[in-house]
Amino acid sequence: MYFAIIGNHPEITLKELHQVHPKNLKQISDHLITFDTNEADKLTNIASLIKRWEVLPFEEIENILTARHCEGNEVSRGNLLNKKPKILWIADKVMGINFKKKYGMKRFKQVDILHTDLDVKKKGIELVKIPPAKGDTPKGRGAVVEYGVVLGYQNIKLYEVIDFEKPGRSMQLGMMPAKLTHSLINIALSFTKNQEKTLIFDPFCWTGTTGFLANYFGYNFIGSDIKLNLALKNQSWREESRYYQDKLFKFYEQDISKPLDPNNFADLLSHETVIVTEGRLGPVIKQTTTAEEVIEYQRRVKNLYLQFIQTITNFFGEKRPPMVFTIPIYIGHENSIEEHITTLTEKLGRKIESIEEPYKREQHKVARKIIILR
Repeated sequence: MYFAIIGNHPEITLKELHQVHPKNLKQISDHLITFDTNEADKLTNIASLIKRWEVLPFEEIENILTARHCEGNEVSRGNLLNKKPKILWIADKVMGINFKKKYGMKRFKQVDILHTDLDVKKKGIELVKIPPAKGDTPKGRGAVVEYGVVLGYQNIKLYEVIDFEKPGRSMQLGMMPAKLTHSLINIALSFTKNQEKTLIFDPFCWTGTTGFLANYFGYNFIGSDIKLNLALKNQSWREESRYYQDKLFKFYEQDISKPLDPNNFADLLSHETVIVTEGRLGPVIKQTTTAEEVIEYQRRVKNLYLQFIQTITNFFGEKRPPMVFTIPIYIGHENSIEEHITTLTEKLGRKIESIEEPYKREQHKVARKIIILR
């Protein structure tokens, strides 16, 4: 059994988790899930898991806390520190105090379960208390409490570097966060048969974020956009950084409302391709933006998305690659873009689903909703 701490977008997390084919998935609380999987090696790359790893029998927890050196199986179970951890971190204060007294930990820290403490991460061990899910405790018996050992953390540094250190970026125009992009990639990959040979195509590549993440995790990439100035500005940065791998990485100038040139985009047909992208969010929404202006913005964005879906369908024909993309949701206004997309995709004979929970942050006036076409 494995566990994970999840953030404020659980629907996105659970959809992304399909990549590891989880079984017996249970949501213990708002931010804690448990599940079984035979593909635990892929958990490292699930973007929206804040912390993760195995649920262990209490005997193994005791062995970790009392051992002066980790040997044998303990090393293979996630490369625990090779000497007794100096710091214990657990969100349950009473249990933490008891553990410290019983097992002689030098220090005990109580920190919110959603946060990562660098001191503990480098020199200690973090335990997550896992109570039984509702309905799992037989009548007349006390609850059996288990613990998970945290051996993996969200790769925040990776997302920060891509978001803020690449030379070509435009925060004013709604740049899609790298973490969300990574989640979209994982959702798309869950529909593929051979992930190692997958090519990721982003027809609104903008600054190249999708390409950097695709290559970083070992996938081929082709990007296109009506203007490539920011993507090309970032290309040399990519080749000088850790995001460069011996994988396909190409940009083409292309208006996605026009037919794709078969000469430029032949690689899309010779690989197992998935489309991962964010289209356009439309003009910036301000306090002074009127409802009529929002309707007009939606009309423009809607037309672009419909043209994009039609162009992809025409180019691939019966191949119909999975498409995972975001559409804008204008907070406080009626939204009609998804309705038009649904009408078109049904005419084209494709399956459509959406993640109802939009991806948004405080004070944002435009959220993102994930659409999946298969």
